[in-house]
Amino acid sequence: EGEDYDVDPGWESMHGVINDIFTVHIKETPTGIMEHFAEEPYFLEIIEWLEEGGSGGSSDEQTRKRMQHKARDYMVKDGKLWRIVRGRQAWRAPKVECIPGIETHELANKAHIDGGHFGRDLTVLKLQQSYFWHNIQRTVVEAI
Repeated sequence: EGEDYDVDPGWESMHGVINDIFTVHIKETPTGIMEHFAEEPYFLEIIEWLEEGGSGGSSDEQTRKRMQHKARDYMVKDGKLWRIVRGRQAWRAPKVECIPGIETHELANKAHIDGGHFGRDLTVLKLQQSYFWHNIQRTVVEAI
């Protein structure tokens, strides 16, 4: 069915239509996110890996596999680095925003105050629903 309605593949050439459209899209490097995580080598490596399409500028197979494993739970979207939550913790949120170290103490203190000063564990749980950074529990203890 529908054979009578198909367009002949050579239709364009028979009628003098030339399909010579060629576009080049140069992907801009998100300098904002790189600057945001300038003091975070762990996150910088992941961002570079993701932005370079999985090449990361390394030809070493072992380094490439290590970075692929390290970056598998992250994505860059809307100028932010996100960690994809998997496993038992996935019920909280499908993805959480990664935060550089310079912003963590202020964020932990604000979450503690907004949460009614209910202590370390509830503050950590509240933060983990939206954010990710290394040593989140230690940061909360220091902030409260």
